Amino acid sequence: HKKQITGNEALSLRFDFVYVHDSVLDKYERNDETYIVSPENCSVWYGNQWAVICNGRVDRHTIEVELKNLYEGVRYDITKHWNKYAVKDPVKYEKGIDIGSKSKKLLEDYVKFGEYLAYQLGIILEEDITPEQITNINEHNFYKGYWWDQEQIKPITYHIPHNFNQNDFFNRCSLLSKLIIEPLPEKIIRKTLKKLNIYNDSIKSYRSLRLLNFLLRYFFFAQKIGFDLMNNNDIETMKKRIENDFKDNPIEPLILLQKFRKLDAHNISSQEKMQIINEGNKIFHIQTVFN
Repeated sequence: HKKQITGNEALSLRFDFVYVHDSVLDKYERNDETYIVSPENCSVWYGNQWAVICNGRVDRHTIEVELKNLYEGVRYDITKHWNKYAVKDPVKYEKGIDIGSKSKKLLEDYVKFGEYLAYQLGIILEEDITPEQITNINEHNFYKGYWWDQEQIKPITYHIPHNFNQNDFFNRCSLLSKLIIEPLPEKIIRKTLKKLNIYNDSIKSYRSLRLLNFLLRYFFFAQKIGFDLMNNNDIETMKKRIENDFKDNPIEPLILLQKFRKLDAHNISSQEKMQIINEGNKIFHIQTVFN
């Protein structure tokens, strides 16, 4: 704010805004069983006792708050904590998509993917496959507006610190892997491959992610050439064509994410580590955290 003011003065000010760095949320995010933090507008609630209502981020790291909301019904120590993170000019801060918006877009796409895959697998297996079996995300809760209020989702919405380092990166990879990769239903995917008669000895050792990539390659290539996977009289020809003509990995970002987790292992060679970093940098621009 332009000048120092008292709490009573702040309460009389409407539509007068101040700005704080989103690191202010760290205290509350680390205690998410006690506090509720909205990744969209950055508001914080402590049960029915108090709340700091915010207007959201104005750039990648800066939160806009109506001044009176830092004083109205809020204890002095809470106001003092938020004041520590005050910034003068949000224009000076880094522009870009904030973590709340990124997380929401990721989850929306992931839920849609779960719906698509559940539908396709259900048709092939002639069973009722639900999206939640694919994603482990409760769609009812997701679509009713509190998309971030599920235990496995909360951590990926937490603010990104300015001093983001390798350990932070490894932790984010682990959280994303737990959210997206670990719930994939290996048994259902393997059963689908067998039903389509495209399962073979070379993929017996594959786990859920690689099995899914194998299956999606067939889905996408069949769609590309107009081949009916359910009518697999000519499946052997299809197998040869996909091996020769379709080298894409439909879920390459997820495969890279799984590789990133290996970077934290002590037994990985320098050469392998650099290879993974170079692969990742082509898509995710991760080089900066390894400088």
